[in-house]
Amino acid sequence: MVDPFTEDAWKQYLSTRREQYMVDRARGIGPEYQQSKQQWDGIFEQEWTVMEERLNAGIGLDTIDELRIKNQFGEDFFEKQMNDLIAAEVHQVATEFEEVDIGDGKLLPYVYYEDFMMLSNQGIFRLEEFLLDKSRKWEKKIMEDIGAYGYQKVGYVEIFEEVVLHVTRAT
Repeated sequence: MVDPFTEDAWKQYLSTRREQYMVDRARGIGPEYQQSKQQWDGIFEQEWTVMEERLNAGIGLDTIDELRIKNQFGEDFFEKQMNDLIAAEVHQVATEFEEVDIGDGKLLPYVYYEDFMMLSNQGIFRLEEFLLDKSRKWEKKIMEDIGAYGYQKVGYVEIFEEVVLHVTRAT
């Protein structure tokens, strides 16, 4: 858990950086900014959203800022921020899959092979146990792919009149 004082100080730092960014971007655009201020502000907000995510992960700080922030917030501040971000992504990814009752009231997320590969390649697939639809792919290839990401087949489950793989993280 992040210390509330530290979290408030970090929010203040981000707010200051945001204001500085907005002023610098408007100045960089010049007189054209005044002609389409609302349009430019929307663009700047989209850019800032990306920058803020990067800053929260400790990316994009200049050396002086990074040293000052690490001294003020602690060496592990960005690790905590990154863990919070990962936890939010895991929750989002985990809740996007339909859950299927496999018996005894046990619910498991139902994942399509293509979704598994896409999210795993991005490094944001974090489910520990799930059902995997092979999508008519060759099972040997599927087993190689899930094994490469640290998963193994537990067995088979019949749902929706089809047989799918029951998969868990390899131990």
